[in-house]
This record gives sequence, structure tokens and C-alpha cells, in this order.
Amino acid sequence: MVNQPISPPNLEYLPVQQTAPNHALSQEDLSKKLLMEADKLAKKNPTLAIPLYESIVDNGYGFSKEQAIGKLLDIHKLLVERSALDARDEEKTISNALKFYDKIISNHPSSRHLATAYLYSGIQSWIVVSYGGTNGTDNPYIQAINRLEKAYENGIGDVKVEAAWNLSLVGIECTRVLTVGHLKCSSIARKYLRLIQKLVPSSQYAEDAKNLLGLLPK
Repeated sequence: MVNQPISPPNLEYLPVQQTAPNHALSQEDLSKKLLMEADKLAKKNPTLAIPLYESIVDNGYGFSKEQAIGKLLDIHKLLVERSALDARDEEKTISNALKFYDKIISNHPSSRHLATAYLYSGIQSWIVVSYGGTNGTDNPYIQAINRLEKAYENGIGDVKVEAAWNLSLVGIECTRVLTVGHLKCSSIARKYLRLIQKLVPSSQYAEDAKNLLGLLPK
């Protein structure tokens, strides 16, 4: 019996295999698209870009989410600086910024921007105290100090140095203002002024730290 050649299948009648859509990829692409739109809007009006960036932080993926967190940190810092000429506007702006920093600290503890969130939160909590806020504690500086210490612990490079420098200044102000707890404040100031001299020994920070140490009560 002679083997008959096998005819190739008629492809016209074969079922077409459907490829399942990659929802994770589409969400990532959407995040990237929203990030580009937010960046364009931020160049014209940073305030209007905030909702778009916040949407990416809440629903985005990976790189886009981290970029959005970083952009929002910068925008809130910028808005606080711009509002300094109007006390009422500044109070509201700082309140909004602090809420955002708390959100990052609470909901995104693995973010590479965590230390910066702690740093900005500490600095702006200090501003609130300097304007007469109490934070409902015996030592109104305690929240600023705690946040700045977290920034120092989690930070690297400039963030670490900025945290140490601001801790020194908060400690000095706290020492001058408070009658109770001022010795602890003095200890904090002394500790971080010395750390600054070790972190950046050849900098202006180190020179200023040396001078400020000489002014602290023994």
C-alpha cells in the first residue's frame, strides 16, 4: 500500500487563538500616560497637576508611582515657599502638605522618597510650632524632632545632612524657648551639630556647626 501525502490543514477553518489582554501592562501604560500629562500641566500650573499625580500615587505602578511621589513632594515644598508672604494661605498650604507627607509615610513606607517625606514633614511641623502651634503636647517641638530623626535614620546624602542640620536648629530654638525640657533639646542640638562635623567635615555646614556648638549652654 502506497502512503498518500497528507494535505496541509485548511487554515481558513482553524479557530483563532485569542491572546489574553495584559491588564497589568495596560495599567502601567496608563500610569505613564497620566504622568506625562501631569508633567506638562505642572509646568503651567503645579497646583492643577496635583490631582493627576495623586491618582498615579493611589493607582499607579512602579516607576510612575515613584516619580509621582517625588513630583508631589517638590510641588508641596514649592507651594509652601510661595505662600510664605500670606499667613492665612501659608497655614492652609502647610496643612495640605503635612497631610500628603503623612499619607506617604503611612501608605508607602517602602518608597525611595520616604526619608524626604519625613524631612519635609519635620521642617514644616517646626514652622507650625514657630508660629505658635502646640501639637497638643508639653513639648510642641516633639513631632518635628521625631520626623527629622526618622529622616536622618532613613536618609542618605543630602537628605541625611539636611535632617541633621534642621535637628540642630530645632534643638537650639527649643533650648531657647522652653523652660521645661530645654536640657533634652540642648542635647539634641549638640548631638547633631557634632554629627554634621563628621558627615561633611570640609563644608560650610561643619564650620557653622562648630560655631553654634560654642554658643550652646554647657
